[in-house]
Amino acid sequence: MTTTSHRLIRPGTCWWCDAGTANSAEHKFKRSDLARDFGRGAFLADGGLAEVSGRDNQVRRIQGPSSRRLKFLPVLCARCNNTRSQPFDRAYDCFIEWVMSHEIRVLTERKIDLEDVFGPQWRPQTDDVRRYFVKHVGCRLAECAQRYKVYVGADLIAFLDGGSWPATVTAELFIDPSYQRVCDELRAAGENPAWHALNPIWAELRQDTSTLVGIQSRWSNRWLRFAWQVDGLERRSPPMAERIVRLPAIDTVRDARRAAASGAQPPTSEQ
Repeated sequence: MTTTSHRLIRPGTCWWCDAGTANSAEHKFKRSDLARDFGRGAFLADGGLAEVSGRDNQVRRIQGPSSRRLKFLPVLCARCNNTRSQPFDRAYDCFIEWVMSHEIRVLTERKIDLEDVFGPQWRPQTDDVRRYFVKHVGCRLAECAQRYKVYVGADLIAFLDGGSWPATVTAELFIDPSYQRVCDELRAAGENPAWHALNPIWAELRQDTSTLVGIQSRWSNRWLRFAWQVDGLERRSPPMAERIVRLPAIDTVRDARRAAASGAQPPTSEQ
């Protein structure tokens, strides 16, 4: 069933345009980030890239930036994954390069002045950074849709097409001190402090319809994290909505330990 506010993601069809064949695989982490952190060639030397899976605790070496382990399943058409989203990629590259080159300042002040990043005309490029993240969210939804029924909000699609921030998406950009400590420990040991992570998908599965709802997860580039949820009950201000982006410090490892100690139950993990 498709409604005016949501559309069912159809496996094999591009989730964005809902017309083209899904034959293009988006990187889970930006290829330019991987090249900056680990080099443009094969990741063979010590300090290269490895995948650590939370499912089986296995460590698997990544051969290079084009490895299929670094990509989503093909859930977009080539036009949407390349031509239509190029402005998002360029804006994100500019944003993350500034953040990482001003790491000490950002971690100390816990804020980013978007005018320092993009100049006086910061708003359009900031919106494209946000669209980069929302495109990432859409790709994760589409991967879930290979096994379950998943609906994408019409306002999410409209945002990628140039509209305003989607009310169906709740998100926050923050600093994670637990992840920062890992970077500091790697750097102190003379190791490459760069690492990238995706949390598992958490969602509620409606057994009667095999539909996932309230889907959420987190993306990480070192200590910078982007937490998101679609169609959740919580509402908050959209991320990066103002020129000065305040970055709260949220220690997710400490909070998880406290939750476990209190006997709190997490939502069901589906992927």
